[in-house]
Amino acid sequence: MSEVTGLEPIKKQIMFHLDAQKKTGFFENLLLVGGKGAGKTLIARSIGKALLDDRTGFPRRFIEINCADLGSVNELFCSPMGSLVRRGCEATFYFDECEELNRGVSIALLSILEVKSDHKKKTSYNHDGEEFVFDWSKQSFIFSTTNPEKMLEPLVDRLEVINIPAYGQKELKEILAYHLRDLDVQDDALESLASVSRGNPRACVKLARKIKKSALISGQKTVSPKECLQLYRNLSIYPLGLTFSEVQILTTLLKNPNCSLTRLGAITGKNIQMLRRFEEVFLQKRGLIEIRTAAGRNITPAGREYLDSLKKEGYSFEGMEV
Repeated sequence: MSEVTGLEPIKKQIMFHLDAQKKTGFFENLLLVGGKGAGKTLIARSIGKALLDDRTGFPRRFIEINCADLGSVNELFCSPMGSLVRRGCEATFYFDECEELNRGVSIALLSILEVKSDHKKKTSYNHDGEEFVFDWSKQSFIFSTTNPEKMLEPLVDRLEVINIPAYGQKELKEILAYHLRDLDVQDDALESLASVSRGNPRACVKLARKIKKSALISGQKTVSPKECLQLYRNLSIYPLGLTFSEVQILTTLLKNPNCSLTRLGAITGKNIQMLRRFEEVFLQKRGLIEIRTAAGRNITPAGREYLDSLKKEGYSFEGMEV
């Protein structure tokens, strides 16, 4: 678990299950729950490295399956999972974006995971006339989702749920420092970068890549807050990590109180589903907008203060609805 920064309580939970696997011979099937970019895949891969093949002593095969690609039970068994289970291979199967699982595949997984006692190491599932035997001393399932409420409830009940909390400023700085270890990054610069990372490890990694590119362009190995600010201006990264589109939403709501989602989409040129799922969620999380009814969206006092601070700092609103 050395690849995972911070999250000590989560690591302890996982280490408990890994230690138990060494004694019992099988690993608890897990469901990792956390926001987008919270590090679910990194954690799953770390677990995969720790689950060893008894024959070789090396990590088991780690198979990633995107649930959005599983349109049917047949596609589930035509995936690498079916072949490996058929041959009795040791493997860890990672199912990502489980909120996208359809009902048919969910019910099949529910049957596969029906372990009736702690002593039962195998379950079988008949698909299209062929019996697939899942040997839980050789195979393990790890699921992950952002929205567990969209999963089939009995399926969630079959899994050991691990909730991944939001990252703190200290952990975000550690992630940035690790990915920028080849540069001399001042502590104030790390603070600045962490403040625009949206509390998101994936965003930290992306920011680090941009800082590295900026350092290559400038030829400088030292990163100060000044270099960070220049990067933000060049790439339209606003305080708190807001994007151009999100600031555009704030300026739109400033001029158009009780704005409908349709109107907001028309002004910003954004797909309304994308607005609802991404921009609005983050702006609400930061307390910059409020949605009182399905039709009415308004900027909050905090949102007004945010725009005022941008003006004082000399940010341009060119191309936005003001």
